[in-house]
Order: sequence, then C-alpha cells, then structure tokens
Amino acid sequence: VGFANYREWRPKPASCEIGIGIGERALWSKGLGRDALMALRRHLVDDLGAHRISLHVLAFNDRAIASYKACGFEVEGVEREGVRSDDGSYYDDVVMAYVAGREAPTFDPRPVTLAGRYVRLEPLRLEHAPELFDALRDEETWRWVADGPPRAVGDMTRYIRRALDLQIRGEHLPWITRRAADGRALGTTRFGAIDRPNRSVEIGWTMLGPEGRRTAANTEAKYLQLRHAFEDLGALRVWLKTDALNERSQRAIERIGGTLEATIRNERIVRDGRVRDARYYSFIDREWPEKKAHLESLLKGR
Repeated sequence: VGFANYREWRPKPASCEIGIGIGERALWSKGLGRDALMALRRHLVDDLGAHRISLHVLAFNDRAIASYKACGFEVEGVEREGVRSDDGSYYDDVVMAYVAGREAPTFDPRPVTLAGRYVRLEPLRLEHAPELFDALRDEETWRWVADGPPRAVGDMTRYIRRALDLQIRGEHLPWITRRAADGRALGTTRFGAIDRPNRSVEIGWTMLGPEGRRTAANTEAKYLQLRHAFEDLGALRVWLKTDALNERSQRAIERIGGTLEATIRNERIVRDGRVRDARYYSFIDREWPEKKAHLESLLKGR
C-alpha cells in the first residue's frame, strides 16, 4: 500500500533522511502514513540512536505536512520552486525535521475540525476553492479584505495557497466554514499571528457570503474558535482587529464580548491606498468562563 525508508545515514551526527508515502488514494487520511512514520522514527531513534531525522514534502501536500507535524517534525524552511515535475512545472519543497529530545511547544495550534450546532469549521484545503469561490464571489464580502474579490476559481485557489503557506510556517491556521445542516460552504476564518511562547493567537480573516450573514454562523464560529483556543490549547489571550471604519465588524465583536483595547493609528495601507486606523479587541483566559456563558446565551436565543 506504500513505502517507508531511510537513506544517507551519517554516523557522526547520527542523522538521516527518510521517505514515506501511501500509494492508494482510498487509504489516504486513514492514519496509515502516520503509523508507519512513527514506527520508522522509533526504529531510527531507539535502535540506531538517530539524533536528527529530516524529510522533504511538496508544499501543496498539506495533509502530509499536518501529519508530520503531529509526529514531532518541525518545518525548517521552504525551498521555493525546488522541485520540477515531468511536465516542467515547479513546486515549493518543504524541509522538515525531527530532533530527538526536543520538546514540542505546549501551545501549538494544528489543523482540527470544530463542530457546532449551526456550523462546522474544517481545515481549509486547495480542493475547497470551487465551493468557496461560489460562496464568496460577491464584492461586498471583500470590502474590508486586503485581497480584491476573486474573478475566477483560480483566484480563490491562489488565496487559499497563500493561507496554507502561512500554515506551513506555523503562523496561521485557516478553516472553511460550513453550514452544519447540509455541509454547504458559507465562508472562511482562521487563527493568525500564532505566538507559541506567549500562548496568544488572533482570530481574523473571517468572511461569510450572503447565505451566512445575519445567521448564527459568525457567533458560533467565534465561540468554537475561542473555546478551542482557551480550553483545548491553553491560550492566555485571543485577539481580533478590524478597520476603524468598519462599524459593523466592531459591533459584532462587541456583541460577542470582545474588550476594546486600543485604536492603533496608521496601522496599515489598505487596498485603495488609504492609511487605516484599526481597533484591537481581546479575550483573556481569566475572563473566559464569563464570556463563554455570554456566548452560549446568545446561541440559545437563535
């Protein structure tokens, strides 16, 4: 069904490179690759005394990258267009490694599905581009976003690719937002500015198409993200920011319990060349029980 091997064993640094793959598509996402990788890692570390194990994976293979991270491998860099395919196309190559004895960070957001009563947040993937394009093709959705509205599925593919590049580097964690009742794509959201040492994360890049607006979708998505951050990951602080002119976003954040911290002047240059001010809001761990109860009361009233 696949293969797992190691090569280029170097005795002095006790290091090698590995390769692994599951050939049958029907067996992907079944945990077979992860099991094989862990078995190979144990053999190399426990039996051969390996200190460092490295591997290469194409950047578009986000499932494999997530699986390798779950096995203790960390991204060390991206070789831009480092691999050329038979048809002449170039692809980014991600370099990852496991170092024996190195402790994983205690706060380490990773791709995960968050399910609620009204929405389900699934890890964003390139194959979601067509349905996300259909959900978010109206221009109003992109009014406050740095990117312009997509004109074709290819534009959405590139938007997702940039989000996944940030995920590879450990900076962002994007989701597709689905309606729980029928699985229909409503939009997208993500964690950004992931600060592992300080256990802090931003919620942002949230977009909902017409079918998701004025519903429970945004409220429950924020609830699921906040609950995951504080209760599963142990966050100390979760923050959000929005354009000072975007009053609808500010009211929405205040409605779910966000505390206004400051207005950052001249925070960035936006798409039309305007220099914007930004409002920064936060939730913190010691206030989460109260904020959680407030959010749950909002959702009960839907």
